[in-house]
Amino acid sequence: MPSSDLAKVAEAAGGTFARTIDEPNELKEVLQKAVQVVREGRSAVLDVRITGE
Repeated sequence: MPSSDLAKVAEAAGGTFARTIDEPNELKEVLQKAVQVVREGRSAVLDVRITGE
């Protein structure tokens, strides 16, 4: 079953900080940016796709 690209859906809605995270080393930086964006009054959607492998 194909998965939805939630970040692209949110981005298409406009005005939203939206990112897809595939690598564990990206998570901290993107999460910090998302928190900053929310504090500024915007929405943020993070589509995290990290497996335990």
